[in-house]
This record gives sequence, structure tokens and C-alpha cells, in this order.
Amino acid sequence: MIKALFEGIANTIIRRPKLVAALVLAVFCIGIYGMTMISMQTGWETYVDKNTPAGSLQEKYNSNFASSAIIFIIEAGDPLSPEVLSYIDNLETDLRQQQNVDSVQSITDVLKAYNGGVLPSSRADTERIVNSLPKSTRDLLYPSNVLTLVQLKITPGLSDQVQKSVLNNVASVVDSSSAPPGVKVELSGSPAFSQQMSSGLMSNMGILIGGALILMIITMGILFSYVRHRFMPVLLVAIGLVTSLGLMGLFGINLNMAVVGAFPVLIGLGIDYAIQFHARFDEEARKGSLNDAVFMTVTRTGPAVMYAMLATSMGFLAMYVSTVPMIRSFGIVSIIGINTCFWISCIGMPTLALLLNYQPKQEQTELCYAVGTDACDTIIKSPKNSRNNKSSKKSSFSYGQFLTSTSVKIAKNPIPILLVAGLIALIGFQIDPTIPVESSENAFVPSDMPAKINIDKVTRIIGATSTADFLVQGSRVTDLDTVIWIKGFQDYELSHHSEMTGVTSIVSYILQYNGGVMPETQAELDTVLAKIPETSKKS
Repeated sequence: MIKALFEGIANTIIRRPKLVAALVLAVFCIGIYGMTMISMQTGWETYVDKNTPAGSLQEKYNSNFASSAIIFIIEAGDPLSPEVLSYIDNLETDLRQQQNVDSVQSITDVLKAYNGGVLPSSRADTERIVNSLPKSTRDLLYPSNVLTLVQLKITPGLSDQVQKSVLNNVASVVDSSSAPPGVKVELSGSPAFSQQMSSGLMSNMGILIGGALILMIITMGILFSYVRHRFMPVLLVAIGLVTSLGLMGLFGINLNMAVVGAFPVLIGLGIDYAIQFHARFDEEARKGSLNDAVFMTVTRTGPAVMYAMLATSMGFLAMYVSTVPMIRSFGIVSIIGINTCFWISCIGMPTLALLLNYQPKQEQTELCYAVGTDACDTIIKSPKNSRNNKSSKKSSFSYGQFLTSTSVKIAKNPIPILLVAGLIALIGFQIDPTIPVESSENAFVPSDMPAKINIDKVTRIIGATSTADFLVQGSRVTDLDTVIWIKGFQDYELSHHSEMTGVTSIVSYILQYNGGVMPETQAELDTVLAKIPETSKKS
């Protein structure tokens, strides 16, 4: 069956090379169309499978409680001036009118709460109210003399695409607002960070692939110069990569950090397949007609390389047993990529060679890089009595001769080589558990990315923005015993972990609406819970 398949491919290429080339071009065009459907995926979904207990719990928490925040960093010479405060108040009003905006909070809300619902009319009144605020509130809203913060919370449970739309909308509101002279507004927070990280990864992936192709062109120009059309494998790899990306888009496979890392692997394997087909075709073309070269290349090299490709695919398929979505996507994208690159090379290389009327280069004296039985029978022998030729042979370096001599030495000493390889593998197994795993998205982006600079600035001002969230579930979570346990748990954690800066829970609101003391009976607790606004309960 395998033999019949490759013979059919070879005969089709020989009879209808233009039709086969048109089909390859059509596949390439479909790949370009599919690339427009690719989207970048970031966030917790790349680390945790939604179908696992941990993943379903995280999804439930995000859908009901978690709310991403967009933080506006407003820098001004005097953030408490009436002009700046009026601008912030008007900006808040416009932001609250945007869809999927849950709440907006800034220093103007606090000032109006302490001043009868209106902004203070003078700088002195503003300073008096600010100085009377608790230090924690003052540090959060007015952390320095040159900047203040506006925090916008997005409706919980929104998809990344909707969050991106919200971010674009609020950015448009800021751009269209009339800021006073000297006022600068910058966006920060996880939505802005995720959007810029996605854009950065997409652009860096293009740079990565482009750089790899340039290096391959240089390498092929130096080491593959003995064949005609030496850069053909690079073209085939480029077509294979575009087709692979297109299939990802058509199948709905998102890009993530692990998938971006798969493309150097695909480039390396793809160029290997293309070189093998090209070298074999060049070898066969030296011994017979182009039609015979096509048939021998496809039917002899095709199955052998396909078996190697399938074995490699089985290795990538093993990644699918992982519970981490990023690792699974790396495996599936790698399988798609190497299969695409293989078939593009197997079909495309002989087809292009026929259309270009491939003619092998004349072999250099006593140099042969082809492999296989009788591959070098046509080599041109140099005069054996030429003293200059002998000295030139001794002094010149031949890449092919170097590989040949190295292979012979390895073949003559298999046991020492295997022992050294086994020792290195054993050391690797011992060291592997000690290698740290980096899961912070902050470490995956350039240090000069604007969103990272802004989020680092916010972290320096108000502390870490990351939280350790605990989801308390049950039919009696508002019972007095449960609330007392929650308070005891959070007090214990705060007292035993100095790196924690604060805790927010239902207990926080109960204390706020009960004069700072805990209710002593269930009836008192129910009365306090009734005072808490619904928006606070949902958060």
C-alpha cells in the first residue's frame, strides 16, 4: 500500500507537473487565508485544563468573582489641582458609560463622598480632606505628589476577546478626552499587559521565523553549494510553515508561548526533509533522466523519510497525555508542522525540479557528497602524479570529508560513545528536578514593553497586584460559624506571612458595615449582610 501510494505520487508528478504545482500553490493560498484566523491565547487557560477539577474551579471563580482591572496612571505637576480633579471626574463619567465596565474608582469619588457629593472648590479644601483619609486609602488613590490612579473594573467572566474590546474602547475615551496641559494618562493592568504581550509575541514570531530563514539561506549557500538551485529547500520550508500556520487557523488552534517555541523545531525538521529529497534527486539526476530521478526520489526516499517523520510524530503525540494545555498544543502543532513540511518537500521538490528542467552541476575533482550505492561512480579523478594537487588536498578543508572521517571514527568506537551519551543522560535525569519552572508572564515579555513598565510602576506604588484567591463553597457560607472561621483563617495568614499586604473577604464588608466589630449572633449577622450593597456582595 505504501509502495503504491508513492508510486502514484511519482507518476502523477511525471505526467502532470504543472497540475501538481498548481495544487501546491492552492494549498499555500489556503494557508495564507488560514493565517488570518489565528489568534493569540494568554492567561490561565494556557496552564490549566478547564476539564480538570482545578480548571473547572478556576473557571467558576473567574466567571462569578474575578474582575480584571484597568489602571489609569495620571501624571501631573499637581494631581490635586481643581483642573486635574475636574478632568478626572469627567473622564470617570465617560468611562462608566462604556459597555462591560463594572465600576470606576478614583480620588474624586472619595473627595465627593467627604464633601457632600461635589468636588472641593479650592486646593485647601482638597488637602484637608486628603489628609483626613486613612493612610491605606490615601496611598492607594494618591500615592505621590505627581500622580494619582484611576481603577476601572471590568465585568467578571468576560472572554479575552471581549476584554480586548473593552480595553480598546476605554483607550479611545482617553484619547478623545481633553486633558489639561502637563497631564499624561497611561494604561496599565492585566488586560493592557495581555494585549501587548499577545501583539509582541505575534511580531516576535515573525522575526523568529524570518531570522531562521535568513540563517538557513546563509548555511545552504555555504554547505549545499554542490547542487543546482541550492536554496530550493528554504522555499519549501517557507511554504510548509505558512501552510502549517494556516491549518492552525482553520482548525481553531490558538497561538501561545509554547506554540511559538515549536516553530524553530519545525524549521529544523522541515529543512532536513527538504535537503534529503533534494540531495537524493540530485544524485539520481546524475545517473539517469529527470523522470527516473523523480520516480526514484519519491518511491525510495519518500517512504524512508516518512517513517522517520511518523516516529517523530509519535514522540510529539506523547505530549498529549499532559494535563497542561500549552504542552498539548505544542505537540499537536509540531505534528501538523512536520507532516506538512514532509509532504510539501516530497511533492514540491521533484515537481519544481521538473518544471525548472533541473540539470546537476558538474562535480568537482575528487569531491562527492552524494550517498548511496554507485552514487560517486561518475566522479572525476584528478591526476595522481600531480604534486601540487596532493599538497592542495592535504591543506584544504572539506566539510564532506570531515563528516566522513568523523562518522568512521564513531563507527569504530561505538561503546565509548554510547557510554559517554548514557552518562550525560544520567546526569541530566538527576539535574532535571532541580531546574526551576518559570510561570510568571512578566518574565516572558521584553523589559521595555510599555505595559510592563506601567505595571511595574503600579507595583512599586501600591504593591503587588497579584492575589492568592480562596473560594469557600457550601450551603451555609453566611452562617456565623463560617464567617468566624473565615476571619480566623485570614487573621492567621496575615500574622504568619509578612509578605501579605492585606485581605479582602465577606468579613471585610461585615466589619465595615458593623462599626469594625464582628456580630455575636446570627440575627445580627443577617442584619449586617442586608446593609451590604449587592455590588459588593457579588465581588
